[in-house]
Amino acid sequence: MSESCYRVIRSLEEHPSRLNKEAIVLAEAEAGNDTFFAGVRLAYDSMITFGVKKVPKHSGPDGQGLPWTAFAKLADDLATRRLTGDAAKKAIELCLSVATQAEWNDWYMRILTKDMRAGFTEGTVNRVTEKKFPQYAIPVFSCQLAHDSANHESKVSGKKLIEVKLDGVRVITIAYPDGRVDQYSRNGKELVNFPHVKEQIAQVAAAGGISQPTVFDGEIMSGSFQDLMKQIHRKSDAQAQDAVLNLFDIVPLADFETGKCK
Repeated sequence: MSESCYRVIRSLEEHPSRLNKEAIVLAEAEAGNDTFFAGVRLAYDSMITFGVKKVPKHSGPDGQGLPWTAFAKLADDLATRRLTGDAAKKAIELCLSVATQAEWNDWYMRILTKDMRAGFTEGTVNRVTEKKFPQYAIPVFSCQLAHDSANHESKVSGKKLIEVKLDGVRVITIAYPDGRVDQYSRNGKELVNFPHVKEQIAQVAAAGGISQPTVFDGEIMSGSFQDLMKQIHRKSDAQAQDAVLNLFDIVPLADFETGKCK
């Protein structure tokens, strides 16, 4: 099954037209290719992270082939942080050695790096599947944003509570009772350059202060907005130790996912 999936990815790469790509995705939905859509969801669902910065490329020789069930187990262990650090690295290398070059480089590796590099997004999948094949739809990450009141003057009436607009970076932090902490940008891109903030929240969880998966919505601020923007997505040697998280809201993850909270 993994062989058919990497061939689908190659086909999507080779066809630049949006309509062609949608036709390819639709054909897989009609064929009931559950494995393809499971892999695509792992790659494009922002709430799923694997905690690895680098995933090695397969340069040969070919292994006997890695079954999807074995890779899915690896992905789940990484996502739930049952595998981290050196153990995660060794598990990835073992799976790579079993896989063929084609299935690893064009399918499994792209899932772990969360980049299919085939010119389609979760939007492509959702446009095709939302009506006839909702089981294949990919959750879209979003958060409430501020808007200029000048564009909504009719709504600005009566008594209002006013606060200063913070000029920083929007950060959605998700903390779990076991101490795991993930951070995302407003668009769902994983953020890894504020480890000291994550550690503070992890300490709260370790002390029993978080009883269920919880979302902390806020704005990261530092001494200079320009310096902060330079550091937020740096691949290495990020200097963001002065960053502080200002919280807007705290809601259970289950309510965040449904979009409503009382």
